Amino acid sequence: MGVDQDSDSSRYSVRVSNLSPETTAVDIRELFPSYGEIEILNIKKEDQSATAEVLLQDEETAMKAVKDLDGKRWKDDRILRVGINRRRVPGQPKQQP
Repeated sequence: MGVDQDSDSSRYSVRVSNLSPETTAVDIRELFPSYGEIEILNIKKEDQSATAEVLLQDEETAMKAVKDLDGKRWKDDRILRVGINRRRVPGQPKQQP
């Protein structure tokens, strides 16, 4: 499985989708207490759902978060979709083609 890694450190981005649009940063931090410090957290909200990008410090905790949280029922009885964000690290500029 490929991992989007920041070139300056070993930080890993985890994408959490199928969230309620009312999801807050506090909710996400409560979901990730055993996966190390969250360095950056971005939540993109839409009409019916939200997606969070969570930047963790290392591959091991990122992979554990994916394994533990993917498919988990959470608030509003939604089933979370959790995976490694392969596109870019949140907070980093988009790369030009």
